Amino acid sequence: MNRRLLQAAVALALAAPGAALAQFLPIERIPWPSEGNFPAYPVTDADRPTEIWVQGGFAYDSNIFRLSKDVDPEDVIDRKERSDWYERLGVGIRHESRIVGRQSVRLQARGDQYKYARSDNLDHFAYALRGEWLWEFTNDFSGSIGYERERRLVDLAQRTGNEEVTENHAFVNGAFRLGPNTRIRAGYDWVRSDREDDAFEDAELRSNSVFGGVDYVTPLGNAIGIEYRRTDGNAPFAQVVGGVAVDNEFDEREVAAVLTWTASPQIRATARLGRTKREHDEFPGRDFKGTTGRATIDWQPLNKTAFTFSAYREPRSIIDIGAAFVDVRGFSIGPRWAPREKLVFSAAYVRERLKFSGDPATEVLGTEERKDKVQAIRIGAGWEPKRLTQVGLAYERGKRDSNLDIDYIYNTVMVNLRLIF
Repeated sequence: MNRRLLQAAVALALAAPGAALAQFLPIERIPWPSEGNFPAYPVTDADRPTEIWVQGGFAYDSNIFRLSKDVDPEDVIDRKERSDWYERLGVGIRHESRIVGRQSVRLQARGDQYKYARSDNLDHFAYALRGEWLWEFTNDFSGSIGYERERRLVDLAQRTGNEEVTENHAFVNGAFRLGPNTRIRAGYDWVRSDREDDAFEDAELRSNSVFGGVDYVTPLGNAIGIEYRRTDGNAPFAQVVGGVAVDNEFDEREVAAVLTWTASPQIRATARLGRTKREHDEFPGRDFKGTTGRATIDWQPLNKTAFTFSAYREPRSIIDIGAAFVDVRGFSIGPRWAPREKLVFSAAYVRERLKFSGDPATEVLGTEERKDKVQAIRIGAGWEPKRLTQVGLAYERGKRDSNLDIDYIYNTVMVNLRLIF
């Protein structure tokens, strides 16, 4: 099965309802036929080493700040209207080429200017950069080393001001084939996330992860193995809760079984199932210990139709709400259909349960542990009237139910035009 097909399908199905970059998320996840997402249609311009694109779009959101129906908007945002219109203008570039021998480089960059009709305090410039060197020595030793940086608006379900998050990620990894069926893997990840906040205290989260694994690989590319990962995390700025400075430093260890399986040209599955333990230096009541994992199945019964199913549980650090973590359990399903080479439809349903087990306020202040249930339905349609021109239309409906009476419902409609050169 085409690797790009699986990547696009998984990204479509797994995007979380509360993602901070969700302004045009259903548009971004449209699986365009020209990009090789359906066997019925050939990939166009597959050998182009460089692509430059420009885009423009606008959207309407019925509840831009995700306010509860019982909240008076004037008490929070000083106006009666919960809704807002916003637009974006963006540009991007992608380049991938071989530089010498078996060595390749992959570069990506994009920038988007967002402007809001009523909530001009949310106007911002978001960008993402990524550089990656794909290295290979002999037929048995390969990997990558790279760096990426992203700046975005904080999740508005958590805040109401123009607060931005900057995330940096550096990584290096490699795999060595030891004989015809054994593969040894290892790598290192460094992450730094910063949240700039005028109304609340700033937050910063750093983590260092090392991992290693061994896999049994079949001649068909199927693999089963075991992996060990250790992560050390810290937040240089102590979080102040009820006048108490809380150290959010933690140590996390995970042992997991991993699987990549292609049952047929129509069915491909990936799975990870393990045991994760996260311990904090302060307030052990915030610690996490349990079974974690993620399983995804991509099923393509017809050349123009496919489905992706996924289920997962993980302790997820979310800088949008501070330096703590959230215990997330969820599942998703995402069908896609391209009746014509120039026309495609996609959808996704995502449902998650979030326990804010890592919130220090529960331990320090004795407050009730927050528990949310969030879900979203996304529908997208894409039209390519001519080569390298993409018109996207999408709708999203999201809902949150919480034990802390911070429920919300929102509806978003968006349209976007992208020109590729």
